[in-house]
Amino acid sequence: MDDPDIVRGLLQSLLFVTQARDTPVVQTKSYDEVEEALIDTIVSGLFADESMSSSV
Repeated sequence: MDDPDIVRGLLQSLLFVTQARDTPVVQTKSYDEVEEALIDTIVSGLFADESMSSSV
């Protein structure tokens, strides 16, 4: 991922999710799965091999 604004936005969204742990924004029973999926998605996107990206 080359765009610093997108990386910053992704990290801010992760911060929002972690702060939402005890709020009605994210259901308590699915919070851990949501947080884990978001982290996995961000990490995969940040460290993806360029050959895996689609050419536009």
